Amino acid sequence: MFNLKNNIHKRAVAYYRHSAEDKQENSVPIQRQHGQAFAAQYEIEIIHDEVDEGKSGLLGPEARPGFKRLFDDWIENPNTPQFDYVLVYDESRWGRFQNPDEAAHYEFRCAQRGKKVIYMASGFPKEDQPLLAHLNTSLKRCMAAEYSRELSQKVFRGCVEVSRKGYSAGGIAPYGMARMPAPIVVLTISATACQSVICRRNTPWCCTRGASARYDGLCRSIIDFCFRTTYTRRHTGRRYALRERRCRLAAFRKTHA
Repeated sequence: MFNLKNNIHKRAVAYYRHSAEDKQENSVPIQRQHGQAFAAQYEIEIIHDEVDEGKSGLLGPEARPGFKRLFDDWIENPNTPQFDYVLVYDESRWGRFQNPDEAAHYEFRCAQRGKKVIYMASGFPKEDQPLLAHLNTSLKRCMAAEYSRELSQKVFRGCVEVSRKGYSAGGIAPYGMARMPAPIVVLTISATACQSVICRRNTPWCCTRGASARYDGLCRSIIDFCFRTTYTRRHTGRRYALRERRCRLAAFRKTHA
C-alpha cells in the first residue's frame, strides 16, 4: 500500500457522480462520506469537490457540468490552488464510457498536469506492482462499460416484448386517456375528461365515471363545447383535442395498406 509518510500534507479535489439509474449505495452523500473517511485515513485534505447528480456515465464532459468544471476550473487551470490527487469513488463514477480508452484519456490529461486519479474503492496502487494496478483499472473500466451495454439491451428487449403484446412501451397513459379492449390496443379520451382539463376543474375522477367516447362522438362533444366557450378556451380545447394521442392515433399492432 502507498507509503503514508510521503502522503502527509497532500491535497485533493474529489469528484462524485450519481445517475438516475443507480441505487442508493451510489448516492452523492454516501460517496462524500467515503471520500472524507478515505482522506482522513491517508491524511489528505480535500479542498474542493465537484458533483454530477442525475448524469449518466455514458456522457462526456459537455453533458456533465461537474466533470467539465473539474477539468476547466481545477485540473487544467494554471491559477488553481495546488493539489495532488483527484479522488473518485470507483471507475464507474469516473464514467461508463463504451470505449475504455476514453476513460484512460481523461485520466491521462490529469497525469499530464501532475494530478493522480485515485479510485477510493481500490485504494492507492502498490508502487512495486504498477502492471497489476494498471490491469486492475483497465478491467474495471471494461466492466463499467459492459454493465451499461447489457442494461441497454435488457431494457430494449423488454420494450419490444411489451409492444408485441399490444401495450405502450412508454410511461403511464396521460390524464383522460383509457385503454380500450380491442384486437388493436387504442388509447382513447373521454369527452368529460377533455372538458375538465379545458375548464381547469380539479376533478381527477371524471374520466373514470363514464365510458370512453368513440372518436366521432368525441369530436362532436369537443366541437360543441369549444363553440360555446370563450376564445381562450376554444384555443385550449383545439390544441388539446388535436394532439395525436387524443385523436386515437396512438395505436399498436396496427398495419398500413
